[in-house]
Amino acid sequence: MALWHPVYRFTGLLQVDAANEAKLLPALRGQPIALSPIGGYDGQYYAQLACDPSLRTPELRTAIDSLSYRARRILVPAVAWMLGGGRPGAALQAYTWINIGCWFWLAVLLWRLLGADQWRGLAAWTGVMFASGTLLSIRFSLTDLPGLVLFVAAMVAMERGRERPGLAWFGACLLARETMLVGAWGLVSRAWERAPGRLLRTGLMLAVAISPLAFWLLYVGWQVGPAGAGGVGAFGWPGTAVIGEWREEWARACSGEHGWLAWSALLATVGLTVQAVFIVVHFRPEDRWWRVGVGYVVLMLVLGPAVWEGIGAAALRVLLPLLLACNVMVVRNRYSSWWLLALNLSVAGGLQGLTPIPDEREMVAVRTSQAAVIVRTDTGCYGPERLGKDHWVWTEAKAEWQLQFWTGGREVDALLRTKVRALDERELVISWAGGELWRGRVGPSWSPVFLPPLPVHDGRVTLTFRSDSPAVREGPGSDARLFSVCLLNPRIELRAQLPGQAEAAQHSGGATDR
Repeated sequence: MALWHPVYRFTGLLQVDAANEAKLLPALRGQPIALSPIGGYDGQYYAQLACDPSLRTPELRTAIDSLSYRARRILVPAVAWMLGGGRPGAALQAYTWINIGCWFWLAVLLWRLLGADQWRGLAAWTGVMFASGTLLSIRFSLTDLPGLVLFVAAMVAMERGRERPGLAWFGACLLARETMLVGAWGLVSRAWERAPGRLLRTGLMLAVAISPLAFWLLYVGWQVGPAGAGGVGAFGWPGTAVIGEWREEWARACSGEHGWLAWSALLATVGLTVQAVFIVVHFRPEDRWWRVGVGYVVLMLVLGPAVWEGIGAAALRVLLPLLLACNVMVVRNRYSSWWLLALNLSVAGGLQGLTPIPDEREMVAVRTSQAAVIVRTDTGCYGPERLGKDHWVWTEAKAEWQLQFWTGGREVDALLRTKVRALDERELVISWAGGELWRGRVGPSWSPVFLPPLPVHDGRVTLTFRSDSPAVREGPGSDARLFSVCLLNPRIELRAQLPGQAEAAQHSGGATDR
């Protein structure tokens, strides 16, 4: 999976801002967590809620922007906390998996709901499962997809006449995403029109379903205070933000600045507009799914600029129930197939949103049960190159690698091996923390290099490569690069030190292979 990393695992989905590393909860600072150099996103805050869903950890106030606002959506962090056994690191890792699990759960629910064994149902199923909003919730580990799948479970139960399970699912989905309350009208049976006495019963049952959220909000207010500025810009005058989004997306697409990404964002906006038109045109108040859809059309109109801004706007996630409602109606009522195409235009950018931004400097990433390490090229190194299973990097006369270790306080030995060659004969010296580790002659043929076991701890260490000869040009051209040595397929093995081995390593001062 492209978003999986051997050391960070799925924490890249959290989009943790590198600038906020110092604000992370203390229990997480020693964990291998992917940091984003281009800014963060909301998943980083919900994941930290999973470390203490009781909200009693004082550091949560500085680690999470607008804690009261984020804490409303406590269900997913609480589930992650339970899956992690109350351990912060394990809870964080569990949190990153929940959206992925919900995607598969939704796939099963919608397969039957949409009749995906027929081509129309399969087209609708694909449109929801690979919509930009669905995949963006996975890409940034947000609460929209878990909220949606719980809402679908509630609707399916209500359609089968199982009111109590349906309302229980609905209560759970509100704790995942309180905006799902907009779809409550779809849960209500219209039997009360024939038997007015059912109106009171229905109202009481909905009140019971909403009560967990209400009590939780009271607890949040008591524990951490009012929401403050959280959610500012989420709502505005009807239609103004939608019109502004149309203008912005059209201008961005026409400018050519973002290429296909901008056009896919414009198509997603067109798709949302078509969904609203579809609900208005097909007036069916007796249909549960129409009632869900019309509620979200109203929400769409009053959403503010903060929800619409940028490529991959939050509106695509918030309005996922509208997309689903439209697809259910198209399949069940056999409306024109053109609706299926127009409603699901956001699929064009869905998979593109999952594309990760690779770390171009990364050479090695290893994680064991004892420790983890990532090796990155630094000064004096050209960009890593790859062909098949091989990867290599050319250096100048002096170059450095940065090695970052996570050992959890354990004593660990790192054993590094690689192959090296040069365009001419030269001497290469490899040093670590000021001490020489390896010295030897290298030439046009590959020479194996095995460094001695290196005692390591949590933190970063610099590995230096130095040659006694100046770098030579790779070719006759004026733009030819200056090469010293080439390092091929570096490997690192991490081993736990045996008792007494750490003390011996300190006295030995490190070995050198000549």
